[in-house]
Amino acid sequence: LTRQGEHRSRIYQDVANWYHLSPKWQAVIGTATALHLVAGACFVFLTERCFEEFSISSQIDDPLPDGLSGNWLNIVKVPIGWIPLGIFFLACILHYVFNKAMSIMTTSRVKSGGGEGDGHLDDLPAYDGEASYPAGVGELLVTDGRH
Repeated sequence: LTRQGEHRSRIYQDVANWYHLSPKWQAVIGTATALHLVAGACFVFLTERCFEEFSISSQIDDPLPDGLSGNWLNIVKVPIGWIPLGIFFLACILHYVFNKAMSIMTTSRVKSGGGEGDGHLDDLPAYDGEASYPAGVGELLVTDGRH
């Protein structure tokens, strides 16, 4: 990364850090995560109830159950199949909104001359070379791979 890109990345990590998020943004990303998990579980465990069987050798124009009766949307069983798809779509929207908001907040902090982040020990340096934790805190952290 360039120094500017690394600076922005550090600020983004600080802005999007769970412990620095407002309860509203924790709720948004938490809900998105939970909805993704629910949709994924439905896709895995309820496949037969959500979707018609269809293989590469099947023809869309063939009647159900061998094909999709000429409509590719018929692969989704009504109404059960649309529920996890709707949940997944909602999760994607929430995730997008969260990422967009974090990006906007990061840009705002960069433009206002905001700091380099929170100064946690897990922050990497903005230069090539090595970094170390303060005495007694941890092991040497090598960032350039030369050691």
